[in-house]
Amino acid sequence: MERPLVSVIVPVYNAADYLKTTVEGLCSQTYRNLEILLINDGSTDNSPKVCRELADADSRVRVIDRENGGVSAARNSGLEAASGELIAFCDSDDYPCPTMIEHLVNIMDEYGSDAVHQRFIMQQEDKTDFTVPAETGEVNVRDTGESVKWLLTKKEPYGNAVWANLLKRSVTEGVTFPLGVAVGEDKFFVLKAYMNCKNVAFYEGREYIYVVRCNSIVHDTFSEKHLSSINNANEILALIEREHPEYTEYAVVNKYKNYLSNISHIRRFDRSNPVMAEAYKEIITFLKGKKPDYIYGYLSKNRAFELRLISFSVPLYRLYTLIKSLAAGILKR
Repeated sequence: MERPLVSVIVPVYNAADYLKTTVEGLCSQTYRNLEILLINDGSTDNSPKVCRELADADSRVRVIDRENGGVSAARNSGLEAASGELIAFCDSDDYPCPTMIEHLVNIMDEYGSDAVHQRFIMQQEDKTDFTVPAETGEVNVRDTGESVKWLLTKKEPYGNAVWANLLKRSVTEGVTFPLGVAVGEDKFFVLKAYMNCKNVAFYEGREYIYVVRCNSIVHDTFSEKHLSSINNANEILALIEREHPEYTEYAVVNKYKNYLSNISHIRRFDRSNPVMAEAYKEIITFLKGKKPDYIYGYLSKNRAFELRLISFSVPLYRLYTLIKSLAAGILKR
């Protein structure tokens, strides 16, 4: 009996230097029933040529050209074109370990889950080693509510990345990535997919190599485009209140965590940039306002301290972040 087809969606924009390694990693998977969709998002480098060479070398690779519209639009195009029963994502500069998809499909089958979430191996661009062995681990199954709670309130970073998930196509029907969101688009998509799942298997294994590059938008210098993550937190709260009010507490926590994460960056712009100034004012007003009793129980000790300090005195918070920044600079020397 043939195993289900897995559609792997790879958005491609000016990735000619990395793409071949990524796609070769997908083509070398021990799980063979794949279609690999390369969504060329209006690349201006040699990516289109590399895409076609890869498609010529393996019939499972398909190239879809589109005008540049951003990673969300590219992934949406991939979802429209996908014909597999299962959906996976891979960024064009990352690398999947050879057994990754096979293990994720096996876990989905064994636990009867609608989605499988895995951890990942993070490597710096100048220290990337694609020969590192995959790490396997335990599997914990969470129902819909616990999966949503984990996604919105977790302490670990990057857990909402769409490429960390294998999804049944059925839970992605009608779910798209929000356009115009530069940071945080993954969480919105994964959240809506999880709310369609009866359960999600959380796999402690790490079989996806996430490469941290200096030109990545996530690691780029903070700018106005990063404010989209703040808007996303508010849209998530509105969505939850409208469609699943039973999860409102988790969405409120997500908003607090998002605002606390952004405030230290935004404060550097509040006197010179009117957009940043308005965002800073909104965040400070929210964080100083009346808080639900449960909020501190979800925060790390550091974030809880920052929230209490902002509530007590914003000038003291500014002094604290200044001292913290100076200390970090000295330690790097």
